[in-house]
Amino acid sequence: MEARRLDRARFLNRIPLEYLYTPGIAGQRFFEALRESGKLLASRCRRCGEAWIPARLFCASCFARIEQFEEVEPRGRLAAFTWREKNGQLVAYGLIRFEGYRGGLVHRLLVERPEQLSEGLPVVARLSERRQGSWEDLVGFEPSPQQRGPGRHRR
Repeated sequence: MEARRLDRARFLNRIPLEYLYTPGIAGQRFFEALRESGKLLASRCRRCGEAWIPARLFCASCFARIEQFEEVEPRGRLAAFTWREKNGQLVAYGLIRFEGYRGGLVHRLLVERPEQLSEGLPVVARLSERRQGSWEDLVGFEPSPQQRGPGRHRR
C-alpha cells in the first residue's frame, strides 16, 4: 500500500487529553536560562556529538548522560504548522527546528493569515518582557524581519 501525503487534516471534535508536565533537571535549566537571560538552551552529548533542543539529560541516540549545555540562536525554520479557532480568532501553532540540533519547539506562530506561513519559513523567537521561567516566557515565533511576506524563503 502506497503512503500518500495529506495536505491538510481537520478535526471537528475535541480530543480530551490530560497530562502533567514536569520539566526535570534539564528542563529546569532550559526554563531558568529563558527566564534569566532570554536564551534558548540545548544540550550536546559528549559521546556521540548529537545536540538536542530543548535541553535534555540523556542522549536519545546513544543513551549517555548529557552534561554539556549551550545557548541556541533564537532563529529557526518552520517545519510544520496548524491553525485552530480560539475565541473566534484563528491561532497558528508550529514546530520550529534549529539548524544543527535534533528535536525542536512547538509554539505559537505570530501571524494573522495562513498565507503568511509555509514549510521552511525562517522564524525568530519573540520573548516576553516579564519572564518567569515557563513556556509563557516565549510569546511565540514570527517570520524573520528580512523574510516577511509569502514566497520569500527558501526550503
